[in-house]
Amino acid sequence: MAAVEADIVIRNGLLITSESTVEADLAIRGEQIVAIGKDLRAPQEWDVRGCYVLPGGVDVHVHPQMPYNGEYTSDDWFSASRAAACGGTTTIIDFVEPAPDQPLIQALEERLSLVEKQAYVDFSFHMTLISAVPECLEQIPQVVARGIPSFKLYTTYVGFGLSDEELLKAFAAVRESGGLVLVHAENDAIIRWSQNRLVERKQLSVQHYPLSRPMEAEAEAVQRVLHLAHIAQVPLYLVHLTHEASVRAVERARQLGWQVFAETCPQYLLLDDSVFSANHYGGGVGFVCAPPLRPKGEQAKLWNDLARGVIHSIGSDHCAFNLKTQKSRGEEDFRRCPPGLPGLEPRLSLIHTFGVGRNKISLSRWVEICCTQPARIMGLYPRKGTLEPGSDADVVIFDPNWMVRLTQREAQPGDYRLHEAVDYTPYEGWEIQGWPKMVFLRGHLVVMEGQPIVSEAWGKFLPRSPFVG
Repeated sequence: MAAVEADIVIRNGLLITSESTVEADLAIRGEQIVAIGKDLRAPQEWDVRGCYVLPGGVDVHVHPQMPYNGEYTSDDWFSASRAAACGGTTTIIDFVEPAPDQPLIQALEERLSLVEKQAYVDFSFHMTLISAVPECLEQIPQVVARGIPSFKLYTTYVGFGLSDEELLKAFAAVRESGGLVLVHAENDAIIRWSQNRLVERKQLSVQHYPLSRPMEAEAEAVQRVLHLAHIAQVPLYLVHLTHEASVRAVERARQLGWQVFAETCPQYLLLDDSVFSANHYGGGVGFVCAPPLRPKGEQAKLWNDLARGVIHSIGSDHCAFNLKTQKSRGEEDFRRCPPGLPGLEPRLSLIHTFGVGRNKISLSRWVEICCTQPARIMGLYPRKGTLEPGSDADVVIFDPNWMVRLTQREAQPGDYRLHEAVDYTPYEGWEIQGWPKMVFLRGHLVVMEGQPIVSEAWGKFLPRSPFVG
């Protein structure tokens, strides 16, 4: 029996990190992991034989309670972050979207005030830059000093998209402050040209939606942004890449020594554009997201890139709109459909089922892309994303044999009704193998048997240091 001063010991689990799997006990004192070893003892012990013990998931791409065209996504911050915990994600990073001419710090403080009262899990933010005028860029050092060293930029969308010259100015300002840029990369001219052709042809039903944002729009913008970021010498994180050409561009850039990271999402690994012509959710309207789902065949290529280490992170890009009252407006005209899919809660288990379970990735790679690398890239490691003495006791007890059937309808025997505050899921009826049985957030047990067990908002704001690579 090993002597260790601890409050909780999790015994007999298979501990999985990005580097190894080992049968061991894990001890928690207060809010931190204090020991990993054999035969540890504490006043409170949990025997988790047959289960995996993981670090809490880290999802760095979520949009809860997001304003959109005069309305909001369907979930507030509490419901979304509680759903995250139920799915084994204990840290999420949201986006601050300042209004035109609003000081960046003011927008940040307003968002922080909203979120800190509701956060069920720990959280941080990215700052969205919608302008590259000097008055805006001069505020970047204040944002970094406040603990937000990551900045989101767009190459498309009215009110968000920046020109190449503006991108270069913003990239340089972020670099000078020690920041990281995240970019939504799609070629705006190609999108507008493609959409106008569909308007002329009266092809605005949802089945034509993927044609409005073709793969070439993403591939061109990714290649261009890579070069712009290299010229500006700023580290780059490309969000939600969807197909081979984009990932190949990232791979070539990294071979040249450029500092760039690639993210994809479960929907691009698991769904294809056939759903737009199928009789799903109002004829496919529930699957409208940007970039769109891609043709069958691209998913296997992404899985291969994930296994090879070319893709570095899995974000959910959770952006939930109700099907009946919001997304259904786009049934006859996809331009009226708010883009985005729910997926924060099942992210970890989807990648386990269809990645680990299909022998596409290893257990350690699963933890690496869903927990460790997102934390490392975003300046949260080793506090988050790993199981080490001194790390926060964000611990997931994951039962790999727990079979659940996902639903947002009235649950039947064997169903797992998701906690996301939205009236549908793109994964309705999917059979999933493996789900979190228990989730600890900084040593507090917040989920038991897949259900939330506390009503308090336990989450804390996580200020981060400047990007170090």
